[in-house]
Amino acid sequence: MLTPDQLAELRAYVDVAAANNGITPGTALAMQLLAHIDAQAAELVKERETQNRVAAEIRGELGSRIATLERDAARYRWLTQEAYIGECFTDRGVVLEIRGTDREIPVFHERATDREEVDAAIDAAMPPRACTCPSGDGSLRWPCPQHPPELP
Repeated sequence: MLTPDQLAELRAYVDVAAANNGITPGTALAMQLLAHIDAQAAELVKERETQNRVAAEIRGELGSRIATLERDAARYRWLTQEAYIGECFTDRGVVLEIRGTDREIPVFHERATDREEVDAAIDAAMPPRACTCPSGDGSLRWPCPQHPPELP
């Protein structure tokens, strides 16, 4: 960073050049220095924008992954602590019976051959998630289980 004395000296070089209608060696040096300072400032702005963009992408990816892990952990806790699950393998796939402790209606899910179907059955049997946003309206997207982060 330039000191006030250095800036005054640069201004003096520019004033001398303007008075002489020509470029003196000092003025040429001052112009080169000012051009160099402008180039450095532009480079710093570009680097900062790149860092902000990369940081936002990383935060979005991590937030999405953490939200997915939180949903999986909530399913596991519910299955191990609050629900009964029976599993039966047939020629059509897996038949699951999931019964929650606070719900009397069992959820039957047939032909659950992939993870998404099993997760959907568990989610249907689980009680609805509560919003933990400070305002309660979903304004904070994470770590609220009701309002996971928006995916790009």
